[in-house]
Amino acid sequence: LRRTIEDVLVGAGYSEAYTWSLVASDPDERALRLPEPMAAEQAVLRTTLVDGLVEAARVNLDAGNQSIALFELAHVYRPSGEQLPHERWRVGGIAEGGYAAARAAVEVLHSALKIELVASRAEQPALHPGKAAACFAGWWGELHPTLLEGTFGAFELDVDRVVTIGSLLAEALPST
Repeated sequence: LRRTIEDVLVGAGYSEAYTWSLVASDPDERALRLPEPMAAEQAVLRTTLVDGLVEAARVNLDAGNQSIALFELAHVYRPSGEQLPHERWRVGGIAEGGYAAARAAVEVLHSALKIELVASRAEQPALHPGKAAACFAGWWGELHPTLLEGTFGAFELDVDRVVTIGSLLAEALPST
């Protein structure tokens, strides 16, 4: 499934990015902080991919690159209330083109995986108010303009939930 997701996004014009799992800060105040980090910039386990992707897009903009479309398929670490966090596979992306670019990426992924996309309005801290949507596996929308110069769309989907949806659909379909 992860390979299929990668292939679909590369086919849609995205390039794969690799960002740090350990970050300086995280939007979730419950994120796991290392008791003795080696550096302040790598003291917290990330709970989202979007911050790293925004930074990667910023580096590309500063280098003069155009038509930026990046994705990452990696672990995030959700607070569990225990000593160790829940490790979750996520796929996230960022692309020039605002809301439409993010929605197109989510649509192509759902189509390739033969999963119906059911969307609803949403709010996400990283997204522009009124330009955000959610589905069972995640969210997409237009990146808030204070985070990155230009009009960028971003999305993040929980791969484990995508697997669950796919399994449920396979069970519901009549076998041939």
